[in-house]
Amino acid sequence: MDNYNTTWLGEFKSVIFLALGVLAIFKIPYMMPFIAYLFIVLFGMIALLRIGEVYFLKRTKNKVMDLFAAFLNIGFIVWTVSELVKYPHEDYRVFADNIFLIISVWLILLVVWGVIQGLYFIFNKNILGNLILIESILSLLLLFFFYRVTSAIATDNLDERILTNFGIFCISLALISFLHARVVKFIAKKQDEER
Repeated sequence: MDNYNTTWLGEFKSVIFLALGVLAIFKIPYMMPFIAYLFIVLFGMIALLRIGEVYFLKRTKNKVMDLFAAFLNIGFIVWTVSELVKYPHEDYRVFADNIFLIISVWLILLVVWGVIQGLYFIFNKNILGNLILIESILSLLLLFFFYRVTSAIATDNLDERILTNFGIFCISLALISFLHARVVKFIAKKQDEER
């Protein structure tokens, strides 16, 4: 299972979500390339964390899963970069659909892993399981809002209300992710002290 003493990744995710919210609320034109770059940074940070825990910090409990997660996120980086390279030569709506597909696959994998991990903790009577399941539900909501934005781009129907709702959700998610990381750190520290 993951090392929950490391909270900076959750805090970093909150910065990414905040940037997404700002892009949407200020209605940055052609924002999909910006979103792609933000997710490349996020995939890269997750890959670095996993590799760092295996080879440098040496405090992981499951090397195989950490390395698998690292290389999976590197795969998402390659996929996203390949779409960015093709972008100048293809329609913006096609590009938006492709970026949505990448983020959708990543979020679905994140939700599936979160549910498995959350249930594992719940069955072991660990309160962290509830927090992980909440984060999985929020990831599904993020997928829903991304779908609305991408569908609106595909039909040339991207209005101010859709972008504002997406922006408000992303900013709220940034705050929740930051608080989630802090609560997880507090609980993990308390559990370590009780052992």
